Amino acid sequence: MTLTIDMKWYSGSAIVSRMSEYLVIVDAFRATSIIPTLLHAGASRIIPVALVEEALELKERHPDYIVVGEDRGRMPPGFSFGNSPTKIYENSSGVDFSGRTVVHRSSAGTQAISKAVRVKKEQNARYTIFTSSFLNAKAVGSYITARNAGRDERLTIVASGYVDKIYALEDELGAGALINEIVLAGCQTKLSEVAASAYLSFRGVRKEDFLPMLRNTKSAAKIIEVGDEPDLEFCTRLNLFDAVPTVRDGIVVEARKG
Repeated sequence: MTLTIDMKWYSGSAIVSRMSEYLVIVDAFRATSIIPTLLHAGASRIIPVALVEEALELKERHPDYIVVGEDRGRMPPGFSFGNSPTKIYENSSGVDFSGRTVVHRSSAGTQAISKAVRVKKEQNARYTIFTSSFLNAKAVGSYITARNAGRDERLTIVASGYVDKIYALEDELGAGALINEIVLAGCQTKLSEVAASAYLSFRGVRKEDFLPMLRNTKSAAKIIEVGDEPDLEFCTRLNLFDAVPTVRDGIVVEARKG
């Protein structure tokens, strides 16, 4: 029995093989890193949206919601936090996330999540949506392995890419980190060529080269430009959190609750 793993780049049009049992979205810098950070901070629900206007409309209807995210890397007016997981983790402003609903908008990651939700509904696809990053790859990989339980199933990893259009090294390595954890958890796997490339790339990077190499990416340059350079180190920490984010009825929650 084998878990067949494929990896695709999100282009805004084709997103998944609808016959996959699992769909995992990776946007390591920074959307799928802020999600486990928010769950760790106590948020009960995260509503991913594609547009800034959607986020602000939700905030207007629900004043108790916390709105986080970015547009072109910067925090839009009316948001409570930008897209920085470091600032959420440090939370110097003292906001209590416990039990709160968070609305999240980003230029790439929440676009992919929203698209995956829409495609699943339109095509009656069977996949369960998860998100993963360096911060929680082990938790997600272990959870999927346990759920798979040795059955013949398919997993598609959707890498967001830089501004959801082109190759991004951090997302290839983020996908590789997830595949590595699935393999380490003892799951029998069959990798597509793209998935195998991501896996081998992650396995081949020396620990001391990891952050310096990712600092040279287009995504990192944008993060430095907007003044959030500490996010580069934070987002590349391996397995800091035990959160397993999954999407239910369009809302991100902890998979092991409810």
